[in-house]
Amino acid sequence: MKQRSFIAAALVFCSTLMLRGAAPPTFGPVAEVLQPSDLAAIARLARNRALLAIEAQRSDSWPEAWLAFAYLEPESDIRGVRRGRIVDLTSLVSDKRAQSWRVTARDGRYAQVAIPGRTFSQQISHTDLDRPFRVFGRFSDSEIAGLVTFVRSSPRKPPIPDNPDGTSRRQFPDQLEGHLPLIQLQRIDGDSVDIWLADSPNSGQHAVLHYQNGMWHLGEIAIYIV
Repeated sequence: MKQRSFIAAALVFCSTLMLRGAAPPTFGPVAEVLQPSDLAAIARLARNRALLAIEAQRSDSWPEAWLAFAYLEPESDIRGVRRGRIVDLTSLVSDKRAQSWRVTARDGRYAQVAIPGRTFSQQISHTDLDRPFRVFGRFSDSEIAGLVTFVRSSPRKPPIPDNPDGTSRRQFPDQLEGHLPLIQLQRIDGDSVDIWLADSPNSGQHAVLHYQNGMWHLGEIAIYIV
């Protein structure tokens, strides 16, 4: 009886959000199988703060679990750069249903950068260039905007000189795929950062960028699969 009452309350809660136009977009590999009760639980555990979006992923741990990243509404929105907080949650899964959501962290930070000449996407998906991405370390708004502009330009590494015997030396990959969304940005030191781009929920590109002579430069680059 208690479970039925909770589900009924969750349905009412989500229906109310929809009527108010406040239900956040939900994206990620397991977004479509989340139940209204899941969304209600995630919102409650986010302390009923307004949400920009919810991203739902599968965990690679065992027993099977799902992860949810609740992006709270931005705390700042300045010249096309939004900044805000992330609440990380997880739940064990049984018969393709989340069992009980719990918070694992509340200190995550995200940024979101608009596409020039456009407003932010209202229905966020994992393929949107202007989707929110996780940020580790300190960055100014202008620094984030410049980084994202550089990444979206699909920069290529300069060619490596041929060997003394005339044979060519190739590096692969040698170019960032700027049409892929940025999902994570991390400060290494004052002049270097790590970035991750995603072409699927489980793969993409990882690269190191270096700031030299007033410009960003592409350093090491690799393909990742998780």
